[in-house]
Amino acid sequence: MTALSNAEVAAELNRSLQPLGVVPLELELPEEPSIASLRRRRRTREYDRVGILTLVDIDGVLLWEEGPVCETTSRLRRRAGAAAQGEVVTQLKFVKEPGLNQIIEKLVLLDQQLTPQGPGQLIEYDRQTWQGVGGASIRPAGRVLLLIHGTFSSTGAILEELHAEPVGLSFLQRVAAAYDQILGFDHFTLSRTPVVNAVELARLIGDSQAEIDIISHSRGGLVARWFCEVLDRLPTRPHKVILVGCPLRGTSLADPQSLRNGLNLLTNLGKALGSACKLIPLLAAAGGLMQILASIGIFAARTPVVDAGVGLIPGLAAMSRIRNNSELTALNYGRPQPRPNYFAITANFQTEDPKWRFWRWFNKSKATDLAADYLVFEQDNDLVVDTESMTYYAFGENPNLQNRQQFCCFEGDRVYHTNYFRSSEALNFILTSLKI
Repeated sequence: MTALSNAEVAAELNRSLQPLGVVPLELELPEEPSIASLRRRRRTREYDRVGILTLVDIDGVLLWEEGPVCETTSRLRRRAGAAAQGEVVTQLKFVKEPGLNQIIEKLVLLDQQLTPQGPGQLIEYDRQTWQGVGGASIRPAGRVLLLIHGTFSSTGAILEELHAEPVGLSFLQRVAAAYDQILGFDHFTLSRTPVVNAVELARLIGDSQAEIDIISHSRGGLVARWFCEVLDRLPTRPHKVILVGCPLRGTSLADPQSLRNGLNLLTNLGKALGSACKLIPLLAAAGGLMQILASIGIFAARTPVVDAGVGLIPGLAAMSRIRNNSELTALNYGRPQPRPNYFAITANFQTEDPKWRFWRWFNKSKATDLAADYLVFEQDNDLVVDTESMTYYAFGENPNLQNRQQFCCFEGDRVYHTNYFRSSEALNFILTSLKI
């Protein structure tokens, strides 16, 4: 794992956010007056439409702030203390488009960038070259393995993770020999909710009589549960479902009160994980959502304004770890058809490594008084999903996590949300669970 430098973080943000209409401060926005010229005149409606985001490094912690650098640095340094040094990583500007239709359009653009094969289709994989062919159809019978990716990700990213280590290549060879067909379900994860994704998946599966086993990562587990427990046209279909770091009870990252801090956390994770973060392009995802929050005027707001803002991002609202999340309530307390045979892989990330010093800003067990306002997680987690959420309800109210036939649980800093598929123990657990 090689961390990125601040210069590399800036370059990646500039590259990945440009298709969304976000450009470095020194560049011109299309058909918009320059920031410099607008500063020389009185505030106008055009100026109101230009948003500025500044990413600042304060003693090794990356924090997004709205507005120009002079205001950002002084405010953050006052919070952190006179000894804290602020470094501007990058400043970005964009045109604010606060209307509902424009927000949905921006979410779709971000989805298209993160999951190019979306919004919802089956991808069949040639098991010799592992190249995907979009617009595939499921076989009418036989044994099928279905991969369902998580938020900001794609099936191709899961396969890239498996290709990164020899143990992953061996894993692919073994599953290729065991199944008649290997499919991925590529779907939009921000502009659509898991239940909508599951409806799309059910239509694609149709009346196939195939036995379908599923490997799901992150919010892909919610899609899998909606399909298997509620929407599958063949209720008696045998399923074995592997839930890898899945937010079955939501994630604190998507809570209205911590969403902005969660995006700060994802930015720091993107820098710290660097090349080991191919499964989820965290910098692009965090930067794109920061722009959307600023566009709808809730960047620095408090609830209930943030509540309404989160509601404008369907994919996140559906995973919000709050008591009145109607989608999760409907899933967890409904009357499902015969429950699939579930297996779960979980992790609780813990480390004392100095290079993770930013973690104290976002995790309660490590937090300092300085970082109190930046908390995201108040309990065990794998950097992205609360650990307790990963086994919620699918295994009953009080699952026995010591049952090694159903659960593979990691502690420490070796395994976390974006590298499950590089763990030999996790992959062997999947093979055993699938009876390969």
